[in-house]
Amino acid sequence: MFNKWFSKKGSASSVEEQDTLSVVAKLIREVMGDQLPEGAHLGSETRLDAIGFDSINYINLVLSLEDVLDVDMETIVKDLDIGSFQTIGDISKFVEEFPNR
Repeated sequence: MFNKWFSKKGSASSVEEQDTLSVVAKLIREVMGDQLPEGAHLGSETRLDAIGFDSINYINLVLSLEDVLDVDMETIVKDLDIGSFQTIGDISKFVEEFPNR
């Protein structure tokens, strides 16, 4: 499903064979950088508040998704409700369903 996007520009281009959750976890690691707690496991049930994911990280993730999905930020943001994202799995589900929105 993601392969059509990963041939596009952006930092996720090297993860063509990985599943959505792995890609989202990679983007979160890139966005958070040193803010991510050392040894943090980024699985589908990982709560965003537990890893210190804040509003600045959220904005940077949207910008990264803009590159990965090859759409403008306005297209992504109109369907987003930041309050609905409690876990990494919630973000993955949004990304998987994005083309159908």
